[in-house]
Amino acid sequence: MKRLLSFAILLFLFGTIRSQETEVQTSTPLFDSLVVRVVDVLEIDRKMLDDVSVSLQAIPPHYNQIDNFVDYFSVRVIVRNRNGKRVWKKLFKMAYLFELRSGQVQVRKSDDENFVIAVIGKSSSSDKIVGKICEKC
Repeated sequence: MKRLLSFAILLFLFGTIRSQETEVQTSTPLFDSLVVRVVDVLEIDRKMLDDVSVSLQAIPPHYNQIDNFVDYFSVRVIVRNRNGKRVWKKLFKMAYLFELRSGQVQVRKSDDENFVIAVIGKSSSSDKIVGKICEKC
């Protein structure tokens, strides 16, 4: 009886650990929010930047005096160096801002994980925060 009980507990623990490993990181887009990350190493189209601050702002559809109404979501990315000087700025139209449970921040063209424009997260080999932005996506 004790063997059967211990086997059942072991099987239960193995099943819960296994389900946590296979769980897909899904999240919903952030709307009308601002995410700021201090990044140790950032790559923007093969150009490396060290010790920068990255601001990612999700912009919902809004009224615009030029176009009258903008009916798409967009993400504004601003990169500043350690002195606060703006180094790079871009507005990605029809893009969404995601923050995963692991702390990784992504800018995607759609809900699909294959259309990633920007990724900022912790490095797997060290404790540094690294990022990559594909400007011409």
